Amino acid sequence: MIHGDLGQPRLGVDEGAWERLQDTVDTVLHVDVNVNFLSRYPQLSPSNVEATRQLIDFCSLGIPKAFHYVSSLVAKKTDHLDSQNLDRQIKLRNLSALGCDGYVMTKVASERLLHGAARAGLPVRIYRLDDVLPSLRSGCVKRRSLIHLFFRNCAHHDVAPVGVGGINAVFVDDVAAFIISAVCRPLHRNRVCRRIRA
Repeated sequence: MIHGDLGQPRLGVDEGAWERLQDTVDTVLHVDVNVNFLSRYPQLSPSNVEATRQLIDFCSLGIPKAFHYVSSLVAKKTDHLDSQNLDRQIKLRNLSALGCDGYVMTKVASERLLHGAARAGLPVRIYRLDDVLPSLRSGCVKRRSLIHLFFRNCAHHDVAPVGVGGINAVFVDDVAAFIISAVCRPLHRNRVCRRIRA
């Protein structure tokens, strides 16, 4: 196992290991991200956007690679702009005007980087997921997850609030099975596939 850090050059991997990986890895599955809805784009960008850029660069070195990226349905907030914006460029202040927080901005920016990489020939598949719930089998949870805290507090106080809107979510077990199955299917160059729900 190689430990790294998304916010560091080469994702915190030493240069020798990085070069060895270039010649042995044929698939990049990018699932890690800094999820913090209170942080602004500049704080989240190094670990969320620059890490994606570094992995795209990594894919251009060594043996041919395919790129699988786990995004979020929150990125749909800007889909309507694509027809008006063929080069997929959008200013951060415009994203803010659409109600996007720093986290959403990083997802949109990363997806746009991947669309550019796909146009350059990198096989890319983007998965936009709903909120991911804990494992049904193990019961393990991310204790700081907003949705976990919401359900835990509802259960603790024996309440079910009315009018909070719908919550669309999938269990992490189903997400893992779906993504593993998708990674095993061949990807084609110059085409971005989006899977909305696991």
